[in-house]
Amino acid sequence: MKTQLTLLYFLLGTLAFSQSKNFEKKINALISFNVDTISVSTLKKNKDEYLVLDAREMEEFKTSHINGAQCVGFDNFNTDTFANTYPDKNRPIAVYCSIGVRSEQIGLKLQALGYTQVKNVYGGIFEWSNQEKPLIDIRENSTKNVHTFSKEWSVWLEKGNKVYDK
Repeated sequence: MKTQLTLLYFLLGTLAFSQSKNFEKKINALISFNVDTISVSTLKKNKDEYLVLDAREMEEFKTSHINGAQCVGFDNFNTDTFANTYPDKNRPIAVYCSIGVRSEQIGLKLQALGYTQVKNVYGGIFEWSNQEKPLIDIRENSTKNVHTFSKEWSVWLEKGNKVYDK
């Protein structure tokens, strides 16, 4: 019985490790690393030092987001409005989305505007949730819900409640 339990724990650990490695491969295939990345754990430890931006759409943000994050969206991100609202170009900024693709693109726009300390949150809100970091909904209530966009993308969320429209 002890041997069977040991084998079961080993297999479960291998599956979890495999899923994490596949998630990492997916991220690495989709982002260019033209914006420096910041890990979830580093951001969590230093969150108060950063202006945290959510590059997902409002429906995703309403479902859950990192406490203190500002929703800037993706489709309608306005560089003029952003520059007027946040004129300090040396302020540390951490941008996240679902896994890091949209946030990298917003990060590139911010760099083009002259912002010097922009970081892309590696793995985005999926990784934040996978590491069981706290999330809040639009009413500022604690939640485990994460908008995963679609069933296909939801496979990358290992911990949390998957919410999607498609």
